[in-house]
Amino acid sequence: MFHSMCDVYPLQSAAESGSSTDTDLSLRPLSVNIEAGAESLMKPTEKKSRRGLPKSRTGCRTCKQRRIKCDEGRPACQRCLKANFICDGYDFKKTPAPRDSTKRELLPRITGSDNQQASTVRILLAAQPGLQSHAPGGQPQDLEYFQYFQEQTVLELCGGFDEPLWNRFILQACQEAPFVRHIALSLAAKGRAEKSRQAMPTGDRSSAHESYALRKYSTSLPQIRQYLAGTSNPDPRMFLVAGLLIFLFEFQQGNKGMATKQLKTTLALFKNMRAIKTEGYTHVHRLKFPDTLEEAVVEMVVRLESHISNDHGEQSEKSLGIVHVHNESPVVFPSEFSSVFEAQRFHNHIQYWGSPNFAGDASKCVLAYWQRALGVDCEIPAPRVVPVEEYNSRLKEMKQWGRSFRPLLAVLKARESKEYACALVLYVQWVAFMMVICKRLGWVLGECSPGGEKTIEPTDESVDDLCRIAVHSGQELCANKYFLRCFVFDVGVLPTYILFMLGTEDMDIRYQITQVLRGMIPRRESVWDSVAISRIADVFLSCGPSLKIP
Repeated sequence: MFHSMCDVYPLQSAAESGSSTDTDLSLRPLSVNIEAGAESLMKPTEKKSRRGLPKSRTGCRTCKQRRIKCDEGRPACQRCLKANFICDGYDFKKTPAPRDSTKRELLPRITGSDNQQASTVRILLAAQPGLQSHAPGGQPQDLEYFQYFQEQTVLELCGGFDEPLWNRFILQACQEAPFVRHIALSLAAKGRAEKSRQAMPTGDRSSAHESYALRKYSTSLPQIRQYLAGTSNPDPRMFLVAGLLIFLFEFQQGNKGMATKQLKTTLALFKNMRAIKTEGYTHVHRLKFPDTLEEAVVEMVVRLESHISNDHGEQSEKSLGIVHVHNESPVVFPSEFSSVFEAQRFHNHIQYWGSPNFAGDASKCVLAYWQRALGVDCEIPAPRVVPVEEYNSRLKEMKQWGRSFRPLLAVLKARESKEYACALVLYVQWVAFMMVICKRLGWVLGECSPGGEKTIEPTDESVDDLCRIAVHSGQELCANKYFLRCFVFDVGVLPTYILFMLGTEDMDIRYQITQVLRGMIPRRESVWDSVAISRIADVFLSCGPSLKIP
């Protein structure tokens, strides 16, 4: 890149303009000698009146010096050439430096004793500094990919939900750490490559995105080592964020083993930060959003364990050694949820982290029947015995969640909100949970404990009614323009429709489920591919009424 037009058009020497000095260079017109110029400088200066022409703000340097309007011709303007001046080129507009407010720390560093941490490190989501719409210090190509990451990739990673970790903290980390930003750029390029392949399967545009992604990813790894070696007080939170993004990149590449190894490294780093000496890691699930950035990342790591542990029966090989501790205190629901994010926090807390974990029981059972339908000889796991008290407690919570969520769902539908698609995804997950309860999929109801509850909480709908609700919601999803048909890093609706497929014996409902799954192609949810799921559903449909779970 030329620093000025002097690199392209060298200045004329005085010898070429008739002067005896060989080494003197002149910015004057070639017909004017130095002495004449010096004489003019010694005359008294007079205040000149400015011509009635627009100011030259983007013109060449020479026209700015002459205070005339530049025609901005490239590589040299015609005004300079006609006047026999050397056009000295243009000033390139530099990327403005970020303001102090945007360079503020994501969160205060943790200092002092453990007792001080809870009070000194807090997140106020509404007080987050404004984000830049560009990657600081980047080239035009970097800015283009970063804008795509900010507007599209983040949306896909969180499945369209308003996740503060992705929509705020990750973007802010990109502003602070170059290696985090480069991994983010590589994820954006991977996403664009996938879109290019879908649009033009025979084109080569995707290869350019792939090359850029690998180049940025490879440069980020030595940057991490340099940051660790060259910084006296490196911020460990940046390593946690980088570890999470590296996991995502490797996972999308299909390197699930490497991705799992990265998760273990990230978890080990967090344990080292907290001076945790135990071999495993005990995670206490809480309803409210984490107070610190590192805890938010670790919560995401714990959630991601389900993505790799349910990868087609490889649970034992890819365990992260996380011990899940559930909060036994009753959940207090609002009469109506105020946002999809609030509803999602309550839903995930009950469905995935509640005790008993009905979703986990159903997944193991369905996976075994799935493999049998495909001709794989496997043992059906024994159903887990659930005490009546725990069953009643969990069912009451999920029924209350439905009552709190339906008003929000109706409002979003009436407004034709962008969040309606996310709300439908959440609703289908809830319907699947209720179907597992009704069908008693993977579990059996135990005896009442002495002195405990003797009345069994009834369900409101039958299994087939719930499956019909899921089909109708799926049809709405397929028709919604905001429903993402790409890679989303979230356990969405694809695996739930396999639950519905095996939960009902109604062949008409099963056929409609296969149509819904076809309408979701080419969506991918973590390890679940809509193309593969759709084919499996077709196999189940071909089995006829003989395929059923007792």
